[in-house]
Amino acid sequence: MKNIFLYLIFLWSIANISAQDKAMLKALNNYVYFTNESTHGLLIVHRLLENYNQEVNKYVDLPGYKINNISNKDLPRNLFKDEDHWFYQVTPYEWYNKIKNNDNIIGIENHKKLFPIAKNMFKTINLINNIRFKIADLLSSKDLSKEENLEVIYTELDKAVDLFDLYYAYLLNLENELSIIYPDNLKNNKEKQLIALYDKSIDLLKALRVKNRAKIKMENGLLNKIYKAYKKNISFIKNKKCKEFNSKILASIDAILSTTHEIELSPKVANEYKLYGKHYYYYNVNVIDKYNRYGNGYILHFNDLLKCNNINILKRFELPHYFKVIRPKKKIKSVEWIRASINNINSIPKDLDGRLTKYATIHTIEVINDEIDLELFDYKIQDGDIVSINFNGDWIFKNLSLETKPKKIKLKLNKKGKNYMVLHAVNEGRRPPNTIGINYRYKGEKKTIVLESNLKTSDLVQFVIKDSN
Repeated sequence: MKNIFLYLIFLWSIANISAQDKAMLKALNNYVYFTNESTHGLLIVHRLLENYNQEVNKYVDLPGYKINNISNKDLPRNLFKDEDHWFYQVTPYEWYNKIKNNDNIIGIENHKKLFPIAKNMFKTINLINNIRFKIADLLSSKDLSKEENLEVIYTELDKAVDLFDLYYAYLLNLENELSIIYPDNLKNNKEKQLIALYDKSIDLLKALRVKNRAKIKMENGLLNKIYKAYKKNISFIKNKKCKEFNSKILASIDAILSTTHEIELSPKVANEYKLYGKHYYYYNVNVIDKYNRYGNGYILHFNDLLKCNNINILKRFELPHYFKVIRPKKKIKSVEWIRASINNINSIPKDLDGRLTKYATIHTIEVINDEIDLELFDYKIQDGDIVSINFNGDWIFKNLSLETKPKKIKLKLNKKGKNYMVLHAVNEGRRPPNTIGINYRYKGEKKTIVLESNLKTSDLVQFVIKDSN
């Protein structure tokens, strides 16, 4: 009798742990749903911003096309709140409220890691939503024959580029933290092949995002190999509904392989996107709709297949569009000089904003006069690094992502005293430390230095004005 009682307790404990595990997985998946629905809303803003860019280009030396007929008046005031549920069954706002108070399910420590990232994503999508009205108001209220008014609009469009990149960096960080908290526990090689199919297709999409031609070709070949192997071993999918999901996944992967293969061989870019370039066009128009739900892409069906086939792992993320501004190079100045608010600095700081600086190993950039052009870029693989940049005591960039393209800046140095710039890591991405490269020219020669920062110490560079003789 005693043994039976102990056995029943053992069975109850297993069931209880299983129930807790399922509740944990459900709560963590809410972060994925919040992100994926936010990504869907960003598509609509993306299309609006492209229209705005094309509209303002008509007033300079560039052609202006109407890419679509979407306007603010046709949309909810807040696309992500969508109180009348025009676009969502469950809105990003509603998903956000679900994850806001789930620390009792996922644990306080996990909540402290995940929710701040989601909170930053929530803030970013709202800033992106607001910018669609700001630019529309500028277009309707400003005299667009005046160069200074055009520059104001281009500057706002540039801000949208940074916000889209920042959202993507937050997404990568959230995905990484979730995978650490709840790693995949796959039963067999067939399930591993299924996950490899997703992983490799995402690697291909990321290569297209950063215009890495060699990697696009390589990832296309690797995905094709995994795709063929997976099709030979899908007997583990028994359920009729699961087979339907799987068929849709395979059709999408087949289309992805075909479309990305043609990019270098015979790209077909619509006229309105020729100035954006083929990689931007293929990523944002021809390829990503084969991934994301709005275009009947496969990731929704992939997540449905996980549930249908009782594969109890985290749901998978869709990737967002990225935005790019087409602007004239001659008539409108694209980059303004940045000047410090303090015009005479006696010493380089040993700490900044509660964090030590690498004062003992300071980098030096020599400058012929008091002006310098810099190009900041993610030095290692793009992995979600987010940085803030301080120039002579002023935070000239807060929460900057360098995922899609380098950031060009022009600094006006103080002629007297010290001049410095500090790299402040907001996070460390998936591969610490947070690393950026800085390209500059000295006496006509291109040079590069690398700064590395973590969450305790900030790296810095000092600018030294040399005698031009």
